[in-house]
Amino acid sequence: MRFGTLQGVMAFSLALASCGTAALPAEDRPAAAGEQPFKIAEVARFDTPWAMTFLGGPLALVSEKDGRLWVVNVDDGSKTAVSGVPQVKVAGQGGLGDVVFGPGRQRRVYLSFVEAGPDGTSGAAVGYGQLVATAAPGAKLSYSLQDFKIVWRQAPKVTGAGHFSHRIAFGPDGAMYVSSGDRQKGAPAQATDGNLGKVLRLTPEGQPFPGNPWAAKGGVEAQYFSTGHRNVLGLAIAPDGRLWQHEMGPQGGDEVNLIVGGRNYGWPTVSNGSEYGGKDIPDHSTRPEFEAPKVWWNPSISPAGLIVYTGNLFPQWKGDLLLGALSGESLIRVDVNGDKASKAERWNMGARIREVEQGPKGEVYLLEDGGRLLRLTPAWEAKGRGGARRAAPNSLGLLRAAGVAALAAQRVQQREAENAGRGVAGGRVLFHEIANLADALADAARQLVGGAILLQLAVAGNVAEAGLEITLGARAFASERVDVHPSSPYVGGLAA
Repeated sequence: MRFGTLQGVMAFSLALASCGTAALPAEDRPAAAGEQPFKIAEVARFDTPWAMTFLGGPLALVSEKDGRLWVVNVDDGSKTAVSGVPQVKVAGQGGLGDVVFGPGRQRRVYLSFVEAGPDGTSGAAVGYGQLVATAAPGAKLSYSLQDFKIVWRQAPKVTGAGHFSHRIAFGPDGAMYVSSGDRQKGAPAQATDGNLGKVLRLTPEGQPFPGNPWAAKGGVEAQYFSTGHRNVLGLAIAPDGRLWQHEMGPQGGDEVNLIVGGRNYGWPTVSNGSEYGGKDIPDHSTRPEFEAPKVWWNPSISPAGLIVYTGNLFPQWKGDLLLGALSGESLIRVDVNGDKASKAERWNMGARIREVEQGPKGEVYLLEDGGRLLRLTPAWEAKGRGGARRAAPNSLGLLRAAGVAALAAQRVQQREAENAGRGVAGGRVLFHEIANLADALADAARQLVGGAILLQLAVAGNVAEAGLEITLGARAFASERVDVHPSSPYVGGLAA
């Protein structure tokens, strides 16, 4: 953006005010060329990545299906192996699965994994250990998982190597939700002699959570929170405490569900998909006693990984679901409004997306089955004068940029006295004018700024060659620091 006068700044602001928000479509809207709202950076590579969770700051844990666990620094891509991981059975869809940081001050690391049983059987398990970092003189930190304890097991162990599910999510009350797949058997999802095909609500020690819907039944049924599930590869708790889940259907019929305690979600009796080979399965609409999905897909997308986005880098996604697609090779957004959900946007990623995770600054991370860890940040960045054309921002991106200008103007006003003796005759007046605009944009700046947004300003008159390149990152915004990099000696030294 180039402004020669205050009128130009005000015209920009009025244009922002006229921008509306488009209604969400009824179906996934594949992004057209140039509409992708994020840029992609490769952070690190793995062999068989499966799940990810942040420890704090730039450090994250990444699990690999083949049994390895890593501490990864997402700032520089370095990774360190974690010792003490339990032995896992790697076959088919099974191996090391989810990794989640436990609640409270005990700082436990929870893992799900597949363990071998007798006579060629296997089943998922969940356990926890303490992540310990050790510093040896002259060496980098080493990490180990100590005092590992198994707290839950799938029952019964069965043959086959699919539909373990074994995703973990902790609720605000400390409850541990675990998805237990049907192991490609179907019928166990409706049976009550085991915990296959269920979403379970447990204590952090793996016991039935007090007040569970089937608590009075005792035994394994006391673990149940909901029944009638197939292969649940995504669990996420919203800020309002609601539990969202997605699961793979058979041939078509992949679902997003709002999980309500005590409800039966119908598998294998009903599905909006068909059996492999085309045999029909009654749709959900034919059996209203079963809880119907909020969203479903035909043909299949094979959903994997799920978050409720709560960051500020992508404010237009706040409160919505982000999920990966394996066969669909996409990142998908599902719009959420209370207990309702609808399809929103779908971005082709050209690879099977196994995991979705939110970073500490609001950035989004994806794990591909092919091995790459990717970071997504807003695409609304200029490339600099004379460089490539900057991505066209949407209305929210423009409003964010205006917010950056307002914050920058405040810093400029604070430093104006330092510039008075530099002979910047025309610039000083324009700085005043931009600073006066700050009040009108301050609220928008506080609410919507947060991300790496590059806004280029150039002033007219005697300082036409000046210009300010202002980069405001999430970390800078959190500390209320704006970095101003001068492109002219006339306006140097403005960094706060």
